[in-house]
Amino acid sequence: MTIEQDTSADASGAQPRPARAVRQVFVVGQGGSFPPAALAAETIYCCWQALPALAPPALVVADSSGYPALVDHLRKRVLQAPAAPTSAPDELQELINGALDEGATLIAGGLPTEDGGWQATLFVHAKTNSRLCNPQAPIGPILAVLPSSADRPTDQILAALRGPLAFLRLGADGQLESSPTTEAAS
Repeated sequence: MTIEQDTSADASGAQPRPARAVRQVFVVGQGGSFPPAALAAETIYCCWQALPALAPPALVVADSSGYPALVDHLRKRVLQAPAAPTSAPDELQELINGALDEGATLIAGGLPTEDGGWQATLFVHAKTNSRLCNPQAPIGPILAVLPSSADRPTDQILAALRGPLAFLRLGADGQLESSPTTEAAS
């Protein structure tokens, strides 16, 4: 995972601190070639689980043609995922409540665990201007799926996302096409 380095010192002259980690954005079904949903879900899940525990919420932009089946497979996998540590449980709870207030639907996880961790969490119907997609969203085990359609094409959704992003495109076989394309949007 790529981490941007903030090399500016604050007003007190304190040492630089690492900036936000690059957010992973999985792109599925762009250009009308939707892979088998089970394969795409497995690829996304495995990549998502390989991210550091303290990564920002990952996003999936999926064409509406395969969206329902993909979400169904992702939900099954997320429900099986182990809980992850969090360094900011109150902020994570605020993020989840805010996402629900903004119209996203929580379909798996979203609760703290007894050992101070957090259940793997899956949202659907997230919007690009929501807290889930905000570059300053708290870190945590969250995956949010944004549907694309003829009215809101994938390219338009990707252009609306902000912050350091790594685009991971899935091919027709459900596998990653190549290395991620990284973009730092403002």
